[in-house]
Amino acid sequence: MERSAFERAGRTVIKDGLNQPIMARPSKAHRPKRRWIGVELGPRFTSRQDIEQALADLFPDKVRLMDAVPAAKRDDELGLAILGVTLAVAPAVRSVLEDASTWSEHAMRGVTTSGKIRLVRERLGLPRPPRR
Repeated sequence: MERSAFERAGRTVIKDGLNQPIMARPSKAHRPKRRWIGVELGPRFTSRQDIEQALADLFPDKVRLMDAVPAAKRDDELGLAILGVTLAVAPAVRSVLEDASTWSEHAMRGVTTSGKIRLVRERLGLPRPPRR
């Protein structure tokens, strides 16, 4: 039986019951690299939907809202959020969030950035959400 180029390169190919190849999930090294950005939010954000709408208006690129704690839930003046972005767009997103006009117009301000979401959560003082 002849092996495909994919199999010859050492990649994992799983066969189903009909002997049809199913591609395995890419290894961690082959997935896109991400950056996690910790953001302070103004008091006008009261729900996750408000934050997602503001992100959609502010950034043309895909910015994923991972954690969001509005100010009302924290009993504080500022809310907190963690954004997930790809490595390619991370510098552009950071520069927009660090601009002073973004805080005055959109009530968002970048605070911290890391390649590990755990570190951003620690720096913002957010607990790890429970597993589903």
